[in-house]
Amino acid sequence: MANLNRMNEKEMMKMKITMFATMSEVRVFCSESGYPFHDVNLAQIYALYEMAGWRRAEIADHLGYAVSTVSTKRSKMWDYAELAEMLFGCGMAKEAVEIVEEAPIVVEPTTLYRKFKDGRPAVAMEFMPECGANIKGEEAVYFFKFYNAESLEFNKVGTSAKDVVARLRDEIGEYSKKFDIRRVEIHRILSCGNRPAEGAESALRAELIRQYPNAFRKNDRFFGVDISPAVFDEIMHNYFG
Repeated sequence: MANLNRMNEKEMMKMKITMFATMSEVRVFCSESGYPFHDVNLAQIYALYEMAGWRRAEIADHLGYAVSTVSTKRSKMWDYAELAEMLFGCGMAKEAVEIVEEAPIVVEPTTLYRKFKDGRPAVAMEFMPECGANIKGEEAVYFFKFYNAESLEFNKVGTSAKDVVARLRDEIGEYSKKFDIRRVEIHRILSCGNRPAEGAESALRAELIRQYPNAFRKNDRFFGVDISPAVFDEIMHNYFG
């Protein structure tokens, strides 16, 4: 990141970037935000390809590249999908970084996408109201709802100690092998503090099985019911006191 120690209150600012930015605008953004140009460049190409649906020739013309150069960069862009989603969202101008008292705050879009290289439809990961922000590097418990094109497939609770959204991406990849998953609603992400997340997960599992005994399936999934987030909240309130 940029040298935030050099920034004072007068230099605090909000930096914005869109996937349709020119090359010079991207370089200015990188200079001010501290994001490596290489990363933002590949994230922008990903966004123009996968989010905006532009063709190679259109991207090449917009960024001043040869078509062959865009083809080469396309083969490298997949690792920058998450950065593209964070910076560009659905193509609207996104507030990417807000610097307040020398601390960067990442503003996440309300919807991310789990994309597949084999041509399967992308799966929307929707942050629902009051769901909580993504948690990385600490014990957390979550509550998701997996949907097919028409209806709810199942409810899912679980834990993560690294990255909740990354965990969801893995689960979508796994469950899409058996189910026609089209979107996932993220209803709750809750930090467990200094307690092992397995304790919260066990409390959820036990109480949800008690309430919905015929709905339970392995891997903490519940079929044939639409569980309210309020049920999750009550169980966690009782567990954490």
